[in-house]
Amino acid sequence: MSVLREAKDNHPEAAVVVYVNTLAEAKTESDVTCTSANAAEIIAQLKEDTILFGPDRNLVWHVSRRIPDKTIIPIPDYGHCNVHRFFGEGTEAMELKRKYPDAELLIHPECEPEFQLKADHVLSTGGIYRRCVESDAKVFIIGTEVGMVDRLRREIPGKTFLPAKEHAECSAMKRIDLENTLEALRLEEPVVEVPEDIARRARIPIERMLEMSR
Repeated sequence: MSVLREAKDNHPEAAVVVYVNTLAEAKTESDVTCTSANAAEIIAQLKEDTILFGPDRNLVWHVSRRIPDKTIIPIPDYGHCNVHRFFGEGTEAMELKRKYPDAELLIHPECEPEFQLKADHVLSTGGIYRRCVESDAKVFIIGTEVGMVDRLRREIPGKTFLPAKEHAECSAMKRIDLENTLEALRLEEPVVEVPEDIARRARIPIERMLEMSR
């Protein structure tokens, strides 16, 4: 929070955009939230020329390429997703690409810029799924959390899906499964309590994102 507030003090003219799954406290300091799918769309609509955007610097790099007329500053400068950074420059993916030259390499915009430049398409998770459904390609190399590969193999028969890197697994995501989700719905616990003032202020940038996405 102190990093964000300091950046706002240093750039009072800037709009503040944060990823939708950031802490509620961070949302209270922002003007609008976004997802990896709509980040460029949201930022393009803002009247401000300077944008403070966090917390993933690689997503900032991706959006900056799509909106070159705005200055987008990553907050914090070191913010990243451990899983997507694990792909590095995409060495293993390019080995697969040489083995399957007709394969499409689809990766997430939180991957390193060097890897993004090698991809056929840089897409959100939903975008990767849609591309796999709609493309005529038969083989896809997938550069995001390996659970996506499992889903693609399960739901899109007749095509081959290869992980861009083995063991690119998010341990935090894997803590959520069908069993504990069912238990949470059945028992209505654990209860997450957010102070009313923070909840009220955090709701504003979320609602603005929804309005701007219509």
